[in-house]
Amino acid sequence: MGRTRRFDPEQALERAMDAFWERGFQGTSMQRLVERMGINRGSLYATFGSKEELFQSAVDRYLARKRAALLEAVAGPGEPREVLRRAMLALLVDTQAPLRRGCLVANASVERGPFCARTAPKLLGVWRDIEGCFAEVLERDPALRPRSGPLARLLVTVVRGLAVSIRLEASREEVEEVVDAALSTLR
Repeated sequence: MGRTRRFDPEQALERAMDAFWERGFQGTSMQRLVERMGINRGSLYATFGSKEELFQSAVDRYLARKRAALLEAVAGPGEPREVLRRAMLALLVDTQAPLRRGCLVANASVERGPFCARTAPKLLGVWRDIEGCFAEVLERDPALRPRSGPLARLLVTVVRGLAVSIRLEASREEVEEVVDAALSTLR
């Protein structure tokens, strides 16, 4: 008779996500994952598969949260500039935790994107989805509609840059200043 699972897989995945978020894929050893998740290696492999599969599951978990925050931000009322400000800050808000983890997607894009055939398309798809969401908001304003594509790419580039800057040093005030400066180009 098999042994019963003595841990919560959702809680273990949350802890794995935090470990990858703090140190990246390469910087997170299997030993660190086992310790952070509070499970043994056998349970990790049996439940989540390889380190790569666990990383993919952690990224998926993170993306689900970010997608929900983004959709909530753009569904609210307001002029496009106000909606986009809310959306950009929603994407960046938890990146400023005391550990300065940055954005898991931005971190993974830099660390894994060019080197991992499995991760790269997913990460590129995320950025394209955000760009599409931003373009839809921009198209609400007839004056911005003709430039919605390039403006959306600009705003996504700002979000990616801020996500990396936050990991290094940017404060909430600096993030808001840069977001406001980027949005001031929407005239």
